[in-house]
Amino acid sequence: MDMLKQVRYEDMTEEQQMLIDIMGMDAFMELVQTCGGAYVYIPKEDNLIRPIRNRTIGKEFNGRNFKELAVKYGLTSMQIRNIVKEKG
Repeated sequence: MDMLKQVRYEDMTEEQQMLIDIMGMDAFMELVQTCGGAYVYIPKEDNLIRPIRNRTIGKEFNGRNFKELAVKYGLTSMQIRNIVKEKG
């Protein structure tokens, strides 16, 4: 008998229940079987959207609008310069 199938929501810690609430019991059990015992890093939303933001900045850059883009995206002019330089 597979004991893992007998595990109930009530058997879980509060943190585990939070994950189950987000992803469902089946997906959580698959995660346990695949990554059980490993520490998994879950990125912040900003880390996921940063490449898209930077790509957009690169497309909107006209060679002179550092300050305008800095204001629009809540960055410094130096950050915009670095993003544009990386994209160039």
